[in-house]
Amino acid sequence: VSEAGVVFQFRLALPPGSYQLRIAGRDVGSGTAGSVLLELEVPDFFTSPLSMSGIALTGEEAGLVPSPKPDPILEKSLSGTPVTQRVFAASDIITALVEVYDNQLGNAHTISLTTSVAAEDGRVLFRQETSRSSAELKGARGVLGHVIRIPLLDLGRGIFVLKIEARLSLGAVPVVSQELPFRVR
Repeated sequence: VSEAGVVFQFRLALPPGSYQLRIAGRDVGSGTAGSVLLELEVPDFFTSPLSMSGIALTGEEAGLVPSPKPDPILEKSLSGTPVTQRVFAASDIITALVEVYDNQLGNAHTISLTTSVAAEDGRVLFRQETSRSSAELKGARGVLGHVIRIPLLDLGRGIFVLKIEARLSLGAVPVVSQELPFRVR
């Protein structure tokens, strides 16, 4: 804990809207206390034809941070503790998770998922494409989890941007994406 810290995971089920999250903590041994205040917006993932959650991220090395009570849902998909620190060793392999919300009913379709990692100068150093079928949802709207592992060894050191993009095969629906900057040391 003194080297890597500790991650406390809490799952909050909140309806869409604006919230203020307040978290406080105190080290029993030293008496040191601190708090964090965060304004957040919980989106309505089911109003758009296609939407995407934020990116949850871990690493094989970085994800070794202890967590006294892991989130059972994230634990099934991620290889380690989700991390908020976005600095990784070059030898690490990161795992990213997003949820794609498909609200298109009726016509069978596919969702194309593209994951890329770009350097500061815009060069794409990693790219992987996959697709998922709406048949997985059995004709209903629903959530498709997308998990991808990215080895950092070939990226080199520096600042990078991880981007995950989802696109429906039905042409009129906009593309949705999430981006997350990180650094390799």
